[in-house]
Amino acid sequence: MDVQKAAELTVSALTLKEKTLAKDLLYSEQYHKDTLSAWIRAPVLNLKQALEKTRTGANQAGFKARFFNVFCDVLEIDPGTEVLPEKAGEKSVPYEINLYARRLDYTPTSGSAVHVRFEKDCEIFFWTSKLPGDFAITFDGQGLQRQKYAPKIEGENFGVILRLEQPSAGISSEPLLPPDEAMNNINYLNLIDDSGKLRSKAYLNDDLPRLLQFQLLVAQTHTTLNRGLAVGLLNYVVAATADPRAAAIHFKATAMLSSLLVDSSIVAAPSVNIYASEQILKSRLTAALAFEQAFRDFSLEASNRKVQTQTAVDLLRKSQDAIQTYAFIKDIRQREYDNAVVANAKAQKTFQANQANLSKLGANFQAGVEEWKEAEKEKAAKEVLKGLVMVGLAIGATIATGGAAAATIPAAGAAVVNTASKIATLIAKLKQIYEKIKEIYEKIKPVIEKLQEVVKTITEVIATLRKFDGATTGTKTLKLSADSSDVFNATAEWRRFDITIREMEDSLREYKIRGKEEYFHDLKILVPNGECFILTQANLVKTGDELATVLIQSEAERRSESRLSSTALSVATDLDVLDVLVRAMFDRVLTIRSLVYLDFLTYSSAQEYHTLSKGPVVTLSPVKPVVDYLEDIVKLQSAVVSFGSQVLVQQRSFTLNTLAGFADASKLAEAITDGQALSVAVRPGLELFQDFGRIRLSRARCFLDGAKLSSTAGPQKESLPLRIELHTESQFFDLPLEKRVQPELGPVIPRVFLGASRKVLFEYSPSDNSTACDGWYGQERDYTKFTPLTNWAVKITGGGYGTLSVADLDLSGLKGLRLEFLCDFSLR
Repeated sequence: MDVQKAAELTVSALTLKEKTLAKDLLYSEQYHKDTLSAWIRAPVLNLKQALEKTRTGANQAGFKARFFNVFCDVLEIDPGTEVLPEKAGEKSVPYEINLYARRLDYTPTSGSAVHVRFEKDCEIFFWTSKLPGDFAITFDGQGLQRQKYAPKIEGENFGVILRLEQPSAGISSEPLLPPDEAMNNINYLNLIDDSGKLRSKAYLNDDLPRLLQFQLLVAQTHTTLNRGLAVGLLNYVVAATADPRAAAIHFKATAMLSSLLVDSSIVAAPSVNIYASEQILKSRLTAALAFEQAFRDFSLEASNRKVQTQTAVDLLRKSQDAIQTYAFIKDIRQREYDNAVVANAKAQKTFQANQANLSKLGANFQAGVEEWKEAEKEKAAKEVLKGLVMVGLAIGATIATGGAAAATIPAAGAAVVNTASKIATLIAKLKQIYEKIKEIYEKIKPVIEKLQEVVKTITEVIATLRKFDGATTGTKTLKLSADSSDVFNATAEWRRFDITIREMEDSLREYKIRGKEEYFHDLKILVPNGECFILTQANLVKTGDELATVLIQSEAERRSESRLSSTALSVATDLDVLDVLVRAMFDRVLTIRSLVYLDFLTYSSAQEYHTLSKGPVVTLSPVKPVVDYLEDIVKLQSAVVSFGSQVLVQQRSFTLNTLAGFADASKLAEAITDGQALSVAVRPGLELFQDFGRIRLSRARCFLDGAKLSSTAGPQKESLPLRIELHTESQFFDLPLEKRVQPELGPVIPRVFLGASRKVLFEYSPSDNSTACDGWYGQERDYTKFTPLTNWAVKITGGGYGTLSVADLDLSGLKGLRLEFLCDFSLR
């Protein structure tokens, strides 16, 4: 998308007066005779035209400009463009040209983008984090013939200075750190003193902060419309704001960028009362609407200073009311982020424990392969099988350590012997599977490494913001690889790994190899655990982005409150104060709109989960007027009501008998006796659920089928219950309501959601299966129901006061676990 069009689309949602104010973010042109300086700013500028325009403007202001400051998102350079000193009579006027641009657009002619003449004291500053690989200039001056030079920007630098200090030595270049001086006026409210007067008008020259705020706003508007553009904009903003004074913008851009670099298909399922969305959202909009109306009234009274002074006081009061109304969002986002951190830590711990156990089982399986090889006398089969064990372990280690423990996977070297033999056919099949797994591993490894870096960055941002004092130094800049505009989607490859592992197990089913069953049991558990770990990382980043937005805005409003209040009475006598107040109030309009946006995002996500709609029913934007959200309230509530009137919801009990991945009931009994954690993956592909859609859990139970009270247990224990904790992961699935158009293609594709992990207590008596404590979930409408289609952890926690312990059980007749789920459902 063209940046100019993106800018126009961003401001199109604003009202007529607001569009005029928004132009301050987009366009500016200023001249200062005392310093011989010129400034020009726009979303897109042409280098030749910008220099001509500023020189003409300076001449009209009565001076020859020496210092040119060009601010834009995209700088266009026409073929044949020349940068030459301006003449003042017979003499050349030295220049210093500062070019701030995210991207340079040009067509190289004769291998050069632009020709520059460096007379004495002439300099060009390229303020950008990256120059195109083929970027080069030609230059001459001070007696030198035309030469070619290709400037480079390396490492953590943010630009390069080009000058010709000693012609005999040729052009010299000097790296630039992120802008410092240009950030002087980023906090323009600091220019207001305690009496409400301006110390100086330096805020007029805050072109770089205004450019960065514009880029941030366009990126926020285009996160779903054009993810690549948003990532490109945020990359530049993050790099440009690695300066203590720009910490607030830096943190916000870093959080947004982190969020864009994770799986975009994730849908959150917040726990809210979706049935009361109309009353809740409308009540909170009242204060925001009052503020926006006050801002419009204030803007309309520009010609009447007395009235404007009166409305300024009302405007400030209503803006404070609106900010306080949405203060609750900070607590909500804090809680959601903290839940995401806990869920991610739990998923990581589970996965790493799984991986550690898999390493031991893998060694045992390899020893079994050695024994099998001796029995079968097939060396080639041994090599392939050992390779398969290695690659499975390598994938797990990569995810568990974020790539730090990643191994190098060798090529499959086993030669296929006599294909007529049964063993040789197996070898050929296993080699194919091995190559598949190796390919998946090579795709997952770099993604996991980058995801770990993104998670680390967002946690640093939140930790810093929680103690933010306005003078905090910036966090570590998030550096991205050349292909960083691609959104990571490791989960698809992880699911391919699942399919391939099962194919591998099927190929070995008829072969008796020591350690095989145990190894594949843990390897299959690794698949859902790994996918959950990846998704909880992604959810942590997304919730961190939303929390960072709220923390930054709430801190900024708190710090500006006293200064803004002191300006209200100065409006009638000081035009400069009025200018600052209008700018500050417009910034606050955008702040409140972003808070309204986050509020609606919660209910829009809840509605999408509630109705299983394909995407939100409302179009959300952080810049659209609050009044437009009144219509969105109606749309959200209508979608909920319409769904309830069209979809028949019934209730059914689903029973699942399982060995929790163990080979037989005796192995399960051993695991229970040893106190091992039991994991049950209730997958959406199970035949049990295939006729149903929108399955929502109300109650969960778990019985040890066939277990009874031990004969050694005393009679006083006959009435005691067995206590079981049932834990769910934060990732879960649901089945859509529509049937597949082509049933022969298999089951319908499930939807993936993320929410808070949950735990429920269940107690029953093994003697008669009577229930002492049922596993009910929450308060129906006030508590969002999740689905049973997730990974369940079953933990027997009895043995304390009034409950049975595992030692009190006789597991000799154990048949398995029996899970019972009471659920709402709809027929497909």
